[in-house]
Amino acid sequence: MGKKVFHTWLVLGLTGALVMVATPRAQADEKDEMIQKLMNRVDQLEKKVDALQQKPAATVSDEAVTKKIDEIMAQKEQKTAPMISMPTIHGFIDTIYNYNTHKPASQMTKLGTPGTRTAGVNASSFITTANDITFNNVQVALTGSLKDTNYVIKIDAGSDANVIHPTTGAGSTAGFDLEEAYLTTPLLDTGVTLKLGKFVTLEGIEVIESMNDPTISRGHLFGMAEPFTQVGFLLSRPLPINGLELRAGLTNGWDVLTDNNSGKTFFGGLGINYGDLGSGGLSVYYGPEQTGNNSHNRTSVDLTLANKPLAKLLPQLTLNYQVNWGQEGGISSNIDHWYGFGLQPVYQFTDKFSLGGRIEQMENKLGSRFGTSVGGKMTNFTITPTYKLKDNITTRIEYRHDVGDKSFFEGHDGVFDKKTMDQILGEFIYSF
Repeated sequence: MGKKVFHTWLVLGLTGALVMVATPRAQADEKDEMIQKLMNRVDQLEKKVDALQQKPAATVSDEAVTKKIDEIMAQKEQKTAPMISMPTIHGFIDTIYNYNTHKPASQMTKLGTPGTRTAGVNASSFITTANDITFNNVQVALTGSLKDTNYVIKIDAGSDANVIHPTTGAGSTAGFDLEEAYLTTPLLDTGVTLKLGKFVTLEGIEVIESMNDPTISRGHLFGMAEPFTQVGFLLSRPLPINGLELRAGLTNGWDVLTDNNSGKTFFGGLGINYGDLGSGGLSVYYGPEQTGNNSHNRTSVDLTLANKPLAKLLPQLTLNYQVNWGQEGGISSNIDHWYGFGLQPVYQFTDKFSLGGRIEQMENKLGSRFGTSVGGKMTNFTITPTYKLKDNITTRIEYRHDVGDKSFFEGHDGVFDKKTMDQILGEFIYSF
C-alpha cells in the first residue's frame, strides 16, 4: 500500500472517530476545521518526502577530502611544533699551499713601502705566508630557530681566524675567532626584519668561506677596502618596488668588538634581487674608525652585483661585478681616497668542473689602505680551475699575477723592490 493512500485512510479514520464522539454542532465545526488543517499538513509532508527521494545524494571528490585532511594536519602540526628547533651543524676544513716565485725573505705575502724593508698589509688577505702549506680554516657553523627567530653561530680556527680577528683586523695569533653570532627576527607586523649581533660585511663579491668564492685567494678590495665583520644591528624591509630591500643600521665600527671611540658607524643601503638579471646590493658605511677620534670619518660606498648575462644561451656563465669608492680623514693631515673595481666570472662546465677568474684594480692615493707610506695602484689577474672529487671534497689550483705601479712587492733579499708578484696555489676543501 502506498504511503499516500495509507496517510489518507489514517486521516479519514481519525475524522470518523471525532465525528462520532462530538455531538454539539459547534464542536463538530471545530473538528472539521482541525481535520482540514491536518490534511493540508499531510500533503505538505508528502511533497517533501517525494522531493527528497528524487534529489541525488551529494558527492565529495577524493581530492577535496585529501585537501581537507592536509589542512587539518597542518594546523595540528603548527599548534604542536616545538618553539626551539635542534641546531643544524655544518662546516668545512680548508688547507692551502702557496708558492711565491720571488721567494720573499720574510716568507710573507705582504705589500710594503717601496725601497724599504717596511711591510704593510697582506696582499691577498688570507694568503699570509709564502712557500708554505697553511691550515687556513676549520669552521663549525650552527643554525636553527627559536619559534620565529633564526640564529647563526660560526666558529673559525686556523690562520684565517687570525686575519679576521676583531680589534686589529689582522695580526692575532690566537688562531680562533667567533666569525658570526647573530639572530634575525621580524618586528611585530611591521614587515621589518631585525638582524642583531656580530655578522659579516654587506660589501663585496668575496666572502670569508673560501669554498663560496670564485678563486682561492682574495682580491685587494676584500682585504683593504671593506670591513670583514661588524657588531651592531641592521633593519631591513622590502620596498614597494619589487626586487628592492631597504637596509639601515648602526655598528661599533670596522672589525672591532667594542668601540674604539665614542662614535658609531652607520651602514645600510639597498638589497637587490632580480634573479638572473642581477642580484647583490648597494652598500654604504660612514663613521669614525680611528682609535680615540670621532671626527675623522671613514666612508665606503660599494656596488656588488651578480648576473647571468646569457642565461638562455649560456646558463653556466655567471659574472660578478664590484665597484668600490672610499675616503678617510686624518691620514697624514689629509684626506685619503681609494677606489677600485673587479670582475669575477665563473663558468660551470659540468657538475664537477668549473673555471673561475678575477680581474681587479685598486688605487689608493696616500697608501693608508695598503699599509704603506706612499700611495699607488695595483692590479691582479687570477685564474682558478676547480674540480669536485666528491660532493663534499673540492680541489682547486690557481695562478695569480699582481702588478703595481710602484715596487710594492718583496724580493728574496727582504727589500720591497719588485713591481710584480706571481703565485701558484693549491687548495683542498672538505665540507660537512
